[in-house]
Amino acid sequence: MGFMKITIRDMIRPIAGLFAIQPVVVGYMALTGTLDWSSYLNTGWGLQIAITIYLIFFYAWFEGLPIEDFFNEDPQASSEDPEKSDSIGSFQL
Repeated sequence: MGFMKITIRDMIRPIAGLFAIQPVVVGYMALTGTLDWSSYLNTGWGLQIAITIYLIFFYAWFEGLPIEDFFNEDPQASSEDPEKSDSIGSFQL
């Protein structure tokens, strides 16, 4: 097992999310009366940057999973008898 491949998309997605979520965070804090700019900048940004770095590696790992193969699998190619499966694909005895 080798190292996971980290793509540009894996890096940009959590960074874009970090900036995209800021209006929601600030709005929530303003609505709940907990908006303290010094606390937000000192604690909030440190935590959010750590989470963003973590998500870069998480997305790289997640993109390597064979999920598309699972969803794109041809049901006719399976060994199950199509006459014995219902509309959602579970097997009936």
